[in-house]
Amino acid sequence: MNETLPCDVWKLVGTTPGPTTMVIGGTHGDELTGIEVIKKLLEVFQLQNQPTGTLENKPLRGTVVFLFGNPEAIRLRQRAASGGRDLNRCFIQSELDAPALPTDSADLIRARELAPLLAQADFVIDLHSTSSESPPFVCLGRDSEAHRHLYQHLPIEYVLSDPDDILAHDEGRPGRGTTDDYVDLHGGIAIAYETGKEDDLSRIDHVFHEMMTLLHEIGHLEGGKEGSVQSAPEVFALAESVHAHSDVFIYEPGMNKGWQAVNKGQLVGVYDDGTEERISEDGMIVFPKSANKIRTGKNIYYLARKNLA
Repeated sequence: MNETLPCDVWKLVGTTPGPTTMVIGGTHGDELTGIEVIKKLLEVFQLQNQPTGTLENKPLRGTVVFLFGNPEAIRLRQRAASGGRDLNRCFIQSELDAPALPTDSADLIRARELAPLLAQADFVIDLHSTSSESPPFVCLGRDSEAHRHLYQHLPIEYVLSDPDDILAHDEGRPGRGTTDDYVDLHGGIAIAYETGKEDDLSRIDHVFHEMMTLLHEIGHLEGGKEGSVQSAPEVFALAESVHAHSDVFIYEPGMNKGWQAVNKGQLVGVYDDGTEERISEDGMIVFPKSANKIRTGKNIYYLARKNLA
């Protein structure tokens, strides 16, 4: 049986029953490491010349799905295919269920294609990158023991959660609309793995091997487990979204890097009119926007606090 699948999706069905795991690259078209990792996975599993579809009786346990999240955004090498709200904000159930309209964005159309696959997955790893320098870390909605079993094999120091739905409130939506949020709502376990800076390709091989390790740890591949449990990362929670006062902003030295520890009142930087941006409480700066992506009224960085739950 060759199941009809959306474009740029490859589904491998093993000879023995097991979980379904998806690895996604290119949910944002300008985040290059994930795209290249998917290409390497396709090569290893000899799929690079195979058309999109389902391939059965493969020597693995369960089902493994590789896909390029947003092919049109990848082609354009930009965050979103439409230039508006990107794919990783489109997984809102009410919008997915709404009647299709000619004015629907390419990103929403792609979300409707992928949503049924995400809803059926047991595990999803969505590969991302940040616009500014940052160590690798994991993002998720609410941390749990099940999530820890997945991300404990990744070489990360930090996990960023969003238990208060800061992301949804910040953008005025009824939910976060992310791939991991959608999977979790449907009973699966998902993480967004931020692999480093979006144009830094130096970690492609590392991330590829990390994905192979996870496939072993989940139990898809024979030959035993090749990974090991890393030291437990620190878990932080989003506390605040800070919006830009102007398009022009000059960071203080070091403040434009992700996971920068900061103290209340500390200077982050100065706008072109001299207005200062200062920290509202002790914590960590996460997702600072690179200078070319700062826009008036839009998020410039998030502040995270240590999760004490």
